[in-house]
Amino acid sequence: MIVKNEEKNICRALTWAKDIVFEQIVVDTGSTDRTVELAEEMGAKVYHFKWIDDFAAAKNYAIEQASGDWIAFLDADEYMNPEDAKRLVRLLEQLSVLKKGEKIPLFVRCALVNLDDKGRPFDVTVQDRIFRNRKDMRYHGKIHEQIRMPGNGQFTFVNAQSRLSIYHTGYNAPVYEETGKLQRNIRQLEEEVRQNPENYEAWSYLGDSQKTMGDKESAKYSFRKALEGEWEQKLSPHVLVRAKSGLMAVLAETAPQYESDEEIYQLAESYGYPNTGNPDPWFFLGLWHYNRNEMERAREGFLQALERLDTYKGIGNELAKENLNNIYIWLAQACLRLNHPQEVVHYCVLSLRMNKYQERILTAVFQLLKQEPGESGRAEGTWKFLKNLYDFSNPKDLLFILKCAKLSGFRSLESKVVKALPNNLGREFKSSSE
Repeated sequence: MIVKNEEKNICRALTWAKDIVFEQIVVDTGSTDRTVELAEEMGAKVYHFKWIDDFAAAKNYAIEQASGDWIAFLDADEYMNPEDAKRLVRLLEQLSVLKKGEKIPLFVRCALVNLDDKGRPFDVTVQDRIFRNRKDMRYHGKIHEQIRMPGNGQFTFVNAQSRLSIYHTGYNAPVYEETGKLQRNIRQLEEEVRQNPENYEAWSYLGDSQKTMGDKESAKYSFRKALEGEWEQKLSPHVLVRAKSGLMAVLAETAPQYESDEEIYQLAESYGYPNTGNPDPWFFLGLWHYNRNEMERAREGFLQALERLDTYKGIGNELAKENLNNIYIWLAQACLRLNHPQEVVHYCVLSLRMNKYQERILTAVFQLLKQEPGESGRAEGTWKFLKNLYDFSNPKDLLFILKCAKLSGFRSLESKVVKALPNNLGREFKSSSE
């Protein structure tokens, strides 16, 4: 691996493979923290490479230090779980005893699972990170580098993406803020497209980085430039999908009233809309209309996305899945605007089941429930409803309910919560109310 200031990740990065490799090579590109010290303590062979804004050059230097037959080239913010590491060993053992005349594949293709800030998968792609150690196979590209053979020749691989996964933690906002990776990536990608305007994959990656930075207008331009490569067939299928979904996302998030629907619906049609089983285009259309205050069409888009989330098995960004809780909240707000109070409560409850400590959501539910016949006086129905969501033996849950009841002006519910509190807390709230 190549590293720089990875003291938070380096131990995990070197631990996952400790029992299955005979050497671990770490090439440091200028760390100022304890990365090198920790890597040496863990027994890695540490080399140094002066950083020249070229990931391929640094990775190729690392490869040149390797003496094994196979190389696993992961980043410091990536790892395999122990079960997959064992499967990898068994697979390589099987490849070493192929029948006469069979050629050993050059690559082992794995799934790459990107994890969000909370460690949840939000994107699954494929990567060729495990490969034979051959002098004619090297990385190309200063950023978002790819390994290639001379003349970009075809290579053979064994497809193990259903059995082997690499987990990647580096694509989330806190990591970007802490390491400055985003600014570095944008700087390098801008230089890449300046030198080669027809590098459509670089345009797509630039759009991704600009979107993460919050520069949505620049991201729109970059994604549109990337999609020019579709007509020239110069985009890999995976990067093509990312560029389309990236453009749909920034269009949906901005959704100015003066823009027509034409571009975002054309993008949706490229997914197979309206017959696609992929929830993402429906999600983007729902968000587009929601941000334009077109609530009936927003409601339709979100509902169609939810319907497809349960059945869609394809590999893609699946941003609808990542935004499931937001979809529930947006649906509740749309239904409130459309005067469907029962649906508002339904989607608020689904959101609370994902995170029961959402003050704004529970307060909104109480404001609706207290208007039901008999509830403002006794809150019996609301009390039974809450028992399905909260633990009444947990003071934290009761105090949270009490706070939301106060915010919503639900007096009868306040009284029931105070009575249910443990004696010491109950007396405190009773005396304060008196």
